[in-house]
Amino acid sequence: GTGVLLSLGVSLAFYSVSWEMHQPLGSPVQFKIWAALLGAVMVIAVAVFLVMRWRSGRRALWARLQELWTRAAERPPQAMAKRIQALVQQIPIEEWQVPEKLGNSALRAEVNKLLMRDGLAADTRRRIVSGLLERKELEEAYLERACKECAICQEDFVEFDVCRILQRCRHRYHLECLDRWAFTSADKGREPTCPLCNTLL
Repeated sequence: GTGVLLSLGVSLAFYSVSWEMHQPLGSPVQFKIWAALLGAVMVIAVAVFLVMRWRSGRRALWARLQELWTRAAERPPQAMAKRIQALVQQIPIEEWQVPEKLGNSALRAEVNKLLMRDGLAADTRRRIVSGLLERKELEEAYLERACKECAICQEDFVEFDVCRILQRCRHRYHLECLDRWAFTSADKGREPTCPLCNTLL
């Protein structure tokens, strides 16, 4: 680009000077040649200046874009953090209760929710729940499918632990554990998901 323009200008200058030497001194042709030569040099100088400015501006723009991308990767937008906070606050909170202290109706309802989480149809869930006639069978069915420990901190739930239950997958976590998990994901610019099944919160 710039080298070509300079070569063109130098070639034009040599050609004009060599041709001008064969013209009478002070002739109109000689004056026109010098005027054209001066104009060509000015055009080339302006072109070189513009090309250099364009290249410099492009490098500065690219550096600025890289800086913005780095900042976006290091710190997620504030809007995302607020959205995650609102999302987490909508997740229901329940206290963990041992199955022995749940009534039969409540225990059947919990088993039905867990069967729904497993993707079973309504008729199938109804048949399974209705077949659990004994209290011991209800408790075993509940403990077989329910989360008995927090998968984030790896500690067993104890009575009256405050938990969050994810509505899409019915997995249960300590409130503090899940909130910390969600905000850590947001800090890394990722959408928070269930630690067990990777379902979006």
